[in-house]
Amino acid sequence: MRVTVFSTKPYDRLFLDRGTGRGLDLQYCEARLSLETVALAEGSQADLPLRQRQPVGTRAGASGG
Repeated sequence: MRVTVFSTKPYDRLFLDRGTGRGLDLQYCEARLSLETVALAEGSQADLPLRQRQPVGTRAGASGG
């Protein structure tokens, strides 16, 4: 099964490659999954958007100022 994994970094690839069972063909994409990038998953039976990371010391949804 071909799976496209979005928002990947080199360390993600290291762990996913180690933990992936046989029969999975992981296609890595550094771009975030969006309407503009969804075509990159063409031909895949599944897609996996990894959670977006927040820089240390910030909160999601926090307003600046």
